[in-house]
Amino acid sequence: MKDISTSKLTTLLSLQHAIQEINSIKEFSYFVTNKTHQLIDYEVATLWEFTAFGKVNVLALSENSQQNSTQQIWLTNLIKYYTSHKKKQIFAIHKNELPEALSHTWPQSMPEQLLYCPFYRKNVELIGGLLIGRRMPWQKKDEQLLTWLTKTYAFCWHYLNNKRRVKKKSPLLSRYQRCIFASIIIAVVAIMFFPITQTVLTPAHIVAKNPAIIPAPMEGIIDEMYVKPNQSVSKGQPLFTMDTTELENANFKEEKILQIIHSKYLKAVQKGFKNRESRNEINVLKAQMNKHQVEIDYNKSRLMRASQVAPIDGVAIFGDTQELIGKPLQTGEKVMLLANPNRTGLEIWLPVTEAINIKVGAPIKLYSNKAPLNPIKGKIIQINYQALLSNQNILAYRLLATLDKHESDLPIGTQGTAKLYGKKISLFFYLFDRPLIILRQRTGW
Repeated sequence: MKDISTSKLTTLLSLQHAIQEINSIKEFSYFVTNKTHQLIDYEVATLWEFTAFGKVNVLALSENSQQNSTQQIWLTNLIKYYTSHKKKQIFAIHKNELPEALSHTWPQSMPEQLLYCPFYRKNVELIGGLLIGRRMPWQKKDEQLLTWLTKTYAFCWHYLNNKRRVKKKSPLLSRYQRCIFASIIIAVVAIMFFPITQTVLTPAHIVAKNPAIIPAPMEGIIDEMYVKPNQSVSKGQPLFTMDTTELENANFKEEKILQIIHSKYLKAVQKGFKNRESRNEINVLKAQMNKHQVEIDYNKSRLMRASQVAPIDGVAIFGDTQELIGKPLQTGEKVMLLANPNRTGLEIWLPVTEAINIKVGAPIKLYSNKAPLNPIKGKIIQINYQALLSNQNILAYRLLATLDKHESDLPIGTQGTAKLYGKKISLFFYLFDRPLIILRQRTGW
């Protein structure tokens, strides 16, 4: 005690006072490895922890320490060697006292004079320690000062560890708050089982019921249109005429050929009374005449069908007139529809990705673009279970529905959004059905 100067004791007291102001293990580690230098001169310092499972962990190094992984492993093994001896006092480590595995691998950058300073909780349980090194030999007064200081370090470390454990174990909420929180969780879980009707929104438009399809009567192009889109027509009224120029030319050609063959036929009949060969030619010419007559009759029948008339009363439904005129058509290809404007329905295209379980007779609501605030109720009357490509090139199911009222108020072609109603499911599946589908697709679950 007499060898220790007053300045050293003052420094000791200031360090003991400063360590008590620390609130975290991180600050404590930095303080121990660097601020201890104010009391004792050293070159390197290592703070290590001794766990309940007998494992040694290096927590911090002094700022001037330059250690690699190999040197850190050597330090860990050195500390393990001395922790097994369970020495409670501070002592100097001598190289010649170490086992060969440690003495022969002593790092070159490690000072030769090491001081082992263990930390004991209540002088019973080893919780860690400080290993410091320098080139000068250690003095008794250094060990005495560190003995006093390490007891303060051990007490503060034990306090900070207990504080951290208490903070982790301390309840975050009061009893009243926990009851409120538990009630909210129970209410949310109960609400998730609340049944709710499955719905989906999809585009829809008004279409005609059982319209008459007006096809092209023959192969060719349309020469003239007599009606306009959405024009009312009567039964028997001409709709359009196919271009017959090529057909008339072919028929004119056949008639000319028939006249020539007929002239040859008459000459052969006159010569047949005297020439036997002319009598044989009569049958050949007669067959040729019949063949060309058949062609002429067929062409005339096609010419008679070149003009298409309305088979029923209704409204002509097609696109632009100019797009049809001159368009090449095949026999039977659809040109337009004739529909009764008072008999309409709702065509719905339900995308495959948004499909829900819907049955015939399920209720729907139509929000037309003309009156979106006045929904019109209806029901499903037909469901196509085979997905098709819609006009928007989307794979979807085609559904037909009837509207309960105001059908006559909505003309054919009116666009809108249909709300379809499926079966009842829990609120949980209503909210998380799409995420679960995506998860199942991604993970294969």
